[in-house]
Amino acid sequence: MFSRIQTRYFRSLKTVDQALAPMQALVGPNASGKTTFLDVIDQQKRVYRVHFVNYLAVARQAGKLCRSRCV
Repeated sequence: MFSRIQTRYFRSLKTVDQALAPMQALVGPNASGKTTFLDVIDQQKRVYRVHFVNYLAVARQAGKLCRSRCV
């Protein structure tokens, strides 16, 4: 889970530095950047996922991870 979101110049958002809690409301008038803020979170999630998958591949090649799957 992300605990903080920071970004600069993402679409209509100039600077964002927002701590996140497990439960948080996103409220504002139309065209204030609510959906853009959610897009920032989605983009960060995708970047994290790509890096994590690459890390797993490198660790497997180095023999540091087994190929079994934990459920």
